[in-house]
Amino acid sequence: GDNFLKATAALQIKMVCANSDLLTTELTKVGGVPPLISMLNSQDTLLQRHAAQAVAGLVMNQDFLNEIIVGGGIASLVTLLVDEDVETATYSCIGLGRCVAQNLEARKIAKEMGALQVLFQMAAGSR
Repeated sequence: GDNFLKATAALQIKMVCANSDLLTTELTKVGGVPPLISMLNSQDTLLQRHAAQAVAGLVMNQDFLNEIIVGGGIASLVTLLVDEDVETATYSCIGLGRCVAQNLEARKIAKEMGALQVLFQMAAGSR
């Protein structure tokens, strides 16, 4: 139903904006980031997975990244690192890595939430 449509829309947002900084900035300007963050925080696995995939694909855009940080998306990505759904955890890992690689505030939030320890556990296979 409704969640399937939302999840599909999240995936399509990523595909439409992929490789286009201009379109990603436009997405940010029209308020496209808060719904993605809301989907990250959903209890629906499909919504979480596709939102995490969209964020991972678009977070290299600075406007998008700033909205993710302001909207609490870093905390959402950290929380999803330990999600039971491996794909959701993987996309969250990619998105978080891209965030912290380019932004000190994202790095600070992730560090305070213990993301490094979780990433080390993931790398060691003890997730």
